[in-house]
Amino acid sequence: SHLVTPHGHYPIGFRIRMPSGVGKNRLAYWLINRALKMELLFKTVVFDAWYLCPLLTQFCNENGLKWVSRLKSNRVGFIGGKRINIMEWFESLPASARHLVNVDGQKIRCAAKTLRLSSKEKVRVVAAYELGLTKETVLIVTSALGWNPESILRAYGHRWRIETFYRDAKQNLGLESYLVRD
Repeated sequence: SHLVTPHGHYPIGFRIRMPSGVGKNRLAYWLINRALKMELLFKTVVFDAWYLCPLLTQFCNENGLKWVSRLKSNRVGFIGGKRINIMEWFESLPASARHLVNVDGQKIRCAAKTLRLSSKEKVRVVAAYELGLTKETVLIVTSALGWNPESILRAYGHRWRIETFYRDAKQNLGLESYLVRD
């Protein structure tokens, strides 16, 4: 896990390997709980779609933390009580419903909607069209219902700093040889 601040990012809870018998979501839960016990000053937890599950979102909600995650394109939600595929719904929007926003100098076309996930949790979803080099639509979801799309995309963008840290650690510090693949 990492603490990202305006002044830099700092790895916390860095481990070479996962404790045996601990799944990824339980490990993420443990890392967030550990950061709270360390009394680190943070209000938002950012993670990728691999970790999006009720265990983490409920834990964050119970501890007054906002969370932001990528949402898989096959997720189902409810709009006006009607069950919908979230990606299909966003892709069916007319071009006029997609607004151009500026996130740290990058222009991104997006649309946002507050809805309920199949878990009945109310969330805000942003569909980013043509984000960066990819032409695919990317869904970002958050518990921060009042945030604007720029804030949601900016928060999720902090994940990139974490990804580059691990890339550098593997390439430059030799941690690649410590990966367990099976």
